[in-house]
Amino acid sequence: MRRASSRDPEMHQTKKGNQWYHGMKVHAGVDAGTGFVHTIEGTAANVSDVSMTLAGGQVQTQYTGPAECDEEWFWIVNGILDTTKTGLVEYDGGRFMIAAGRILREVNGLVMDPNKSVWYYLANGQVADYTGLVQFDGAWFYVISGRLATEYSGQMEYDGEWFTVLNGQVV
Repeated sequence: MRRASSRDPEMHQTKKGNQWYHGMKVHAGVDAGTGFVHTIEGTAANVSDVSMTLAGGQVQTQYTGPAECDEEWFWIVNGILDTTKTGLVEYDGGRFMIAAGRILREVNGLVMDPNKSVWYYLANGQVADYTGLVQFDGAWFYVISGRLATEYSGQMEYDGEWFTVLNGQVV
């Protein structure tokens, strides 16, 4: 005979890898200097570890910017992970490439910003302050301050040699 049961409405399930989890989890804020826990927040198991930016147990709705979790960097908007964000974002003087809310630190080389159709030279997911030649897909391109110089045509010197550039591409 089955007994009647009810589920706790605060408990949820989630899958991580091939393992299913049911219940709740604790997010702990730890002071980097002392190692002491300063914030404890309980959430349902299906709430992302980076879905909220906490301070004093409160979601920081005024915060927009990068946040680190498990050695990955994510883009937070109004205190919440923005998984819809894709393209370049500017923060604290830098420009970072984002896909589905994650900063693409593994990306190096020429990459097109999908929102503006402009090509940038990235190093570790960030637009590099670089001027010179870069190779992409078997061709050489001229980059000025991290941006493909599509408006440039003419001669340029690089490492003691002269190159002809047409709309940013070495010809």
